[in-house]
Amino acid sequence: MNRRLAPILATIGMLLMTCGCDKDSPSIVGKWMGIAPDKEKITYHFKADNTLIWTVDSPDESFSTSAKYSIDYTTKPIQIDIFDFSFSPLKEFLFFGIIEFNGMDKLILYGEPSNATKGITKRPAMLGTDSIEFERTE
Repeated sequence: MNRRLAPILATIGMLLMTCGCDKDSPSIVGKWMGIAPDKEKITYHFKADNTLIWTVDSPDESFSTSAKYSIDYTTKPIQIDIFDFSFSPLKEFLFFGIIEFNGMDKLILYGEPSNATKGITKRPAMLGTDSIEFERTE
């Protein structure tokens, strides 16, 4: 019995080392800063508990809101949904986005605000000309 158990445990150990435990894969968790095409400074602070803080610094109007997010790393491109905003004008909106990582500390984000209560739910299929490049700051 022990002769059969050792190869099974060795195989399981090798599988754990090579599958699903890639510490070199990028993660959204952290603080990211980017500049939008209209020159607004955008900051996302994605937390491990799937909440975030989104801040927009603009000469016209600045605001910050908390929200929740879900991300699917298995899709190409990576899909992200941002929802349940604390900022009341955004309460009815969802953000359906896509992400492309450029290394561990850079990502490109593009998305569309959608109003689910009106049946408007559309995710972009590819990055657009007004995609924003973000750099990890923390």
